[in-house]
Amino acid sequence: MPKVAEKTSCNPENQVSNRIKGRFLPGQSGNPGGRPKGTVNLTTLLRKALLQPDPDRPGHTRGEAVIEAIMQKAADGDPAIVKELLNRIDGKVADKLVNDTVNGWLLGKLKENQEPEVTAS
Repeated sequence: MPKVAEKTSCNPENQVSNRIKGRFLPGQSGNPGGRPKGTVNLTTLLRKALLQPDPDRPGHTRGEAVIEAIMQKAADGDPAIVKELLNRIDGKVADKLVNDTVNGWLLGKLKENQEPEVTAS
């Protein structure tokens, strides 16, 4: 039977010691049920499938067929495919960071200066 960590009270000393020592005893799993041994994840299955021979074109793989289909869609002008290809090749463009202090100050000033909207009923 696996060892079970003793329950701690609401004593602050116990809370500090738990953070220092960790939640589980040495050798105890945080997820004892866990993933069953021998299961294969989706990425592994996809990689294996892409390496299979393409039945329509001897000497080529299914992965090559997928790449050619993607390239054809890009050549036809599919903007989503073009964007994805550029992001994969050159890297995704970094988002601009906005200073929250300045942004919050501006929003506050705008709210202060707004007059309540009156509608005729």
